[in-house]
Amino acid sequence: MQIKHKEFNERFQFSNLCDMFPNLCYLDISSAKGLSTLNGIKHLKNLRKLVMSDVKLRDIDGYKELSELKNLKVLDVSGEGRFYISDPLVTIPVIRHLLTAEVRMESLEFLDCSMTSVQEHELREFVEHHPKLKTAVAISTACDNLSIPTIDLLNFISPTSFAKCLKYAITNERNNSAQMCIKGISKKLDRIHDRLDDTEISKFINALCYASRESKDQKTKYWAIKCFHESIFFQTERFFSSFSLEIPRIVESISISYDNLKQFCTHARHCLWSIFNRILGFFRFGSTLQERLFNLTVEKTLKLLCQRPRNDGGGTQILQTPGRFISVDLYTAMCNDTKVIKWLFAFANKLARWESSFYQRIIELIVSLMKEASEKTLKLLVSNGQIVENCVEQIMIISDLPTKDTQKHLLHFLLVFAPVMSDEQLENCYGGETVTRLMGVINTKEFRNPFEETRALLLCSILSLLLAKNLTNHREYINMKIKEFGNGWGQLNIPGCHEMSGKVMNALVNSIHSTDDSICCCLILLSTFIYTEGYEADGFWNFMKTTSEGIRDNQSMAEYARNAAEAVLYEMGRIEKKYKI
Repeated sequence: MQIKHKEFNERFQFSNLCDMFPNLCYLDISSAKGLSTLNGIKHLKNLRKLVMSDVKLRDIDGYKELSELKNLKVLDVSGEGRFYISDPLVTIPVIRHLLTAEVRMESLEFLDCSMTSVQEHELREFVEHHPKLKTAVAISTACDNLSIPTIDLLNFISPTSFAKCLKYAITNERNNSAQMCIKGISKKLDRIHDRLDDTEISKFINALCYASRESKDQKTKYWAIKCFHESIFFQTERFFSSFSLEIPRIVESISISYDNLKQFCTHARHCLWSIFNRILGFFRFGSTLQERLFNLTVEKTLKLLCQRPRNDGGGTQILQTPGRFISVDLYTAMCNDTKVIKWLFAFANKLARWESSFYQRIIELIVSLMKEASEKTLKLLVSNGQIVENCVEQIMIISDLPTKDTQKHLLHFLLVFAPVMSDEQLENCYGGETVTRLMGVINTKEFRNPFEETRALLLCSILSLLLAKNLTNHREYINMKIKEFGNGWGQLNIPGCHEMSGKVMNALVNSIHSTDDSICCCLILLSTFIYTEGYEADGFWNFMKTTSEGIRDNQSMAEYARNAAEAVLYEMGRIEKKYKI
């Protein structure tokens, strides 16, 4: 029985409670107020468990009747509700009072005196007076380093005992005791980790993972995460080298713990970013980064970012750093991990409306990954249409914002995806408002700088593809834009352009729907995209330049343009073989 109304007075005395329920086996009067004595408890002949945490009797003799409880096996006199246990004014010397009252509970097997002011000699004496006592819990007391061979004493004397204390506290929902255990572990790892062997440290790690995973208390979960974040040991080379196989389990545990947090989310999130950055940062110095750990860290980071995209706090930094120090094989695997790229697109889609700086960083990261992605990966990405829909939605959003870099990146996505999309997908995606919206934000004439020219270049390649495949109803308007681009084209140096897909080029050249303008634009684009500084021209560039200018000056030379374009494709193949481009 647990007493909910825990205030005793003259009208409702403790003895009255005992008279009303003489057959009680379990009684919890924790934090009861107005209780001066336990007189009357001797009538509870069947009582096996008594919990009186944070109960201080005004009359020490009021404990005496406990000796009459012949079946009492479990006694909890802990100070669980006392937050400042180091202050003698607020702690309860209940063991001392029991000794003074000469209480003897002949069947007692379990005692919890955690967070009370019990002293070592007092606990030893109490154990001597109770020969059947098997277990005593003394979490965060002056008995932290006490050992009593005749009983199982749960205190802070060893990593094994720490683990038992923490499991006991969490299992019995002693939240303050659990937090004191975690703080104690943190102190040990800070101060004496160099004197602990690997087995002892493993027990501390296991205990922290258990707390973060199993505790139902939000604050306890947060303290476990915080320990992994703040403890000095988890920043040492020894941790990363000797416990590298434990790190994935730690990441998994603290991530699960965070997922179940409703409070302390902001602080815990900061801890996670710090832990992830520290883990990845260590492997910059020549150590081998496990594929499982890398994938897990990226996966958890993306999950956190998608949950709360407006509170980045370091997540994008985690995603941007790996490419600078992981192996080529691992980076290639990341570039072809469709789950990672899908999450990045989903995250970018959420950020587009809120954080322009974070959004730009994520878009740049996606670009860097997609540069290395295989055709198979691109096909998988566009197969269900979700990424393309995200991309289109972002175009609609940013067309009203002055984010020119982002517009260029989105154009690049469209160009990369277009060759692996079906005609139906192309038409659904680019045949309507998307194209008109893009044309509205990108100037195709009177280029003021290489940046504008680059964006127009990317846009016109997509427009030409739509014309070649007859996938748009805006043919007249698009032709006008392409012509503007051709007339306004200059010989500026354009940095950062990506190679045009051979499939796009073939579609432009071979389609019956190609127009003179689209073929002219095709040659201009091709001559730009395949230029690579340092390669020998062999007269090829002059041929392309002359051909494109000839078509631009004479719009009736469609057939000649087709033949010229086919010759260009042939020359491209020859140059690729010669220079292994």
